[in-house]
Amino acid sequence: MGALGSGSVNDRTGYASLSRAGIEEFGDIRRFGCTTAALAFVANGALDAAITATPKSPCDVVAGAHMIRCAGGTVTNLDAELWKIMRKS
Repeated sequence: MGALGSGSVNDRTGYASLSRAGIEEFGDIRRFGCTTAALAFVANGALDAAITATPKSPCDVVAGAHMIRCAGGTVTNLDAELWKIMRKS
């Protein structure tokens, strides 16, 4: 199962496409309303992935990214490039 973050109000078609892709890939999606919480669920294995349709501030991602990396996971952007703290996701 995947977690889907907030969507762009200006790009509902893109958000719908991302939602559809998440459901096709993971079978279901959940929205937590909190990026760090979704990433914590990924870190402990309760979710397969967390995806967001909008850029996030590093402070919204860094703790969860650290938990995932400590658990042996990988944190990337949608282009499969490693996520770095100095750039938005």
